[in-house]
Amino acid sequence: MKTKHYVAVAAFATLAMAGCTGQKNATNTSGIDLANMDTTVSAGTDFFRYACGGWNDAHPLTAEYSRYGTFDQLAENNQKQLRGLIEELAAKQNEPGTAAQKIGDLYNMAMDSVTLNKQGCEPVKPMLEKIAALTDKSQVIPMAVEMRRTAGIGTFFSYYVYADPKNSVLNIFQMGQGGINLGEKEYYLDNDSITQNIREQYKKYIAKLFTLAGFTETDAQQKVADVMEIETAIAKVSKSATELRDPEANYHKMTYAELKKQISGIDWDAFMKALGIEAPAELNVEQIEPIQEVAKLINTLPLSKSISYLEYNLLDAAAPTLSDDFVTARFDFYGKVMSGRQANQPRWKRAVNSVDGLLGELVGEMYVEKYFPAAAKERMVNLVKKDRKSVV
Repeated sequence: MKTKHYVAVAAFATLAMAGCTGQKNATNTSGIDLANMDTTVSAGTDFFRYACGGWNDAHPLTAEYSRYGTFDQLAENNQKQLRGLIEELAAKQNEPGTAAQKIGDLYNMAMDSVTLNKQGCEPVKPMLEKIAALTDKSQVIPMAVEMRRTAGIGTFFSYYVYADPKNSVLNIFQMGQGGINLGEKEYYLDNDSITQNIREQYKKYIAKLFTLAGFTETDAQQKVADVMEIETAIAKVSKSATELRDPEANYHKMTYAELKKQISGIDWDAFMKALGIEAPAELNVEQIEPIQEVAKLINTLPLSKSISYLEYNLLDAAAPTLSDDFVTARFDFYGKVMSGRQANQPRWKRAVNSVDGLLGELVGEMYVEKYFPAAAKERMVNLVKKDRKSVV
């Protein structure tokens, strides 16, 4: 869990306790549920079992999970509430253009396995063909930007607008390393038996996606080699998870002119044009070397290798929403090999996640209307007011 989440939980706990101080006959109870412990075990012998044994016994791990805790339980309960809300909308004839219609239609699409299995990879064929039609290396970055802008697919490196780490009142355009789908650089570079096995399974997964998309086995194997060459090269110069924790080492504020000079192998004017924005006067390049490497790869490798890399990123990102064979292929690698899960989520959960992910703001509005009535809001507002008074 990220630190900000811990802070949020701690803050809420403080609010709750402060709100209770003004109540008469309030009962102070422990926040520890003793039923979640196993006191038959010595804490000095097996502290995990001592502290969590009761919870583990009451919540046996199912094939759907590789771990299960209280926050997973909360997510499960929330998902069930969302399911009830969304399925209620999906069963109605909603007025066209309304939030209810959009939510209901998207859910029904995600649940329609018959249509999805009939379509196969047809939904991504137009973009696959557009990538394959690239004729010049100068088109690679604009194509990558189009994939990000229209479909949310990240490729060679990351970019976003966020607060300047050294001047939080100012939002600034920022860029950083990316482009390696296994996440950690060590997956590409370490040579212990476990990591080597993960790499081999990853190659099989890449090949599977290409063959499912209609490529021959020979072409698929060549594309596997192309993807691994690019991702491994980026991984070699990427910072490790430990190195990324150093804020000073990951802050390189520069002018747009300095960016063009330091990473000259990318047409940054074309990049900004593809994004549809004006070039910023200043920006922060968090990790310079990986982006320099991307520029080198695009300019020195045959265009066909960059095409393979973009095609794979498209197929990998789209796989969860395509036919069942794509879904299974992706789960077999990311779910089983990388996460240790034995079974994928049922379709309704995946459909709910898709709707919440794409239309989260609209779903949130309706969720509040149904599960957070005005009385609950008033109670929480009063709780905050009491907390403010106690602080003063």
